[in-house]
Amino acid sequence: MKKKYLFTITMLLSLFCACNDSESWINEGSEKFLSVAEVGFSLKSSDGTSKSFFEEGDEIGLHINSPQGTGYNKLNYKNSSWVLQTPVSLAENNTDIYATYPYDLQNNVATSFEIEHTSQTDYLYSERHSVNSSNPVLSLTMKHALALIEFEFEWMDVSQAAKLDFISIQGQGLYSRAKLDLITGRMEHLEGWNDPAIIYGWQLNSDHFYDGSKVSLMVVPVDQVECDGDILVDFYTDNLKAHWPVPAGTKWESGKKYSYKVLVQERLLEILDVRIEDWIDAGTDGISLPWYE
Repeated sequence: MKKKYLFTITMLLSLFCACNDSESWINEGSEKFLSVAEVGFSLKSSDGTSKSFFEEGDEIGLHINSPQGTGYNKLNYKNSSWVLQTPVSLAENNTDIYATYPYDLQNNVATSFEIEHTSQTDYLYSERHSVNSSNPVLSLTMKHALALIEFEFEWMDVSQAAKLDFISIQGQGLYSRAKLDLITGRMEHLEGWNDPAIIYGWQLNSDHFYDGSKVSLMVVPVDQVECDGDILVDFYTDNLKAHWPVPAGTKWESGKKYSYKVLVQERLLEILDVRIEDWIDAGTDGISLPWYE
């Protein structure tokens, strides 16, 4: 499962722009471009299976809206620093930037971001941030586009353990693809896409369940379940096959974490309660980084 928790990215940018002031650090007539010097961020995994740091080759997409037009650029994490794929020039007028993760050349519409849950990728996006030649510092706060569904298991007989085959969330009330409008934040479900969200035991650090074990899945947000059973959660272990109909009226919102306590008694399974909270970073403060030219 490729999952990142909420974090703040501070991009310290060196600027290249035209300048008429001879006393400026830029010579008159020269042209310089925006480049990323460093990216500071703080991530912390809460369940041991989450992706808790950026790795070599990770990529973030930048949707750029400038007075000269729109564009899509790539930030690549290379040799422990972030590198822009192509230079970006700044002028006096604002350039608006939206960031999305992961970078996808096919997902390059200026204000739209397509997400899905079949791959269990943690899609992230930012609100609009504006920069110009006088204000070149870009601070991005990334948000989760999907909803996080967590199951915490409680066993009546704590000596029992089970081997997980899979947990799936599926049904006609669950869309597996959607488009997010980066400007308004509104989400449009894509008709005809109703694939399940699935996590298999072999994808976890351990496929054996004990008292207190937790398993998480990410799903495309659900506006509201119309009828009981429009969405089903399937629990399959080596000695249990159970199906839980998600109650009518249930909402799973973008950027929220829904923690369900699951009671297992012999071959019976019962959902006891649910806790709803913001899906946020549990880490430390962001790292302060110096300027680079």
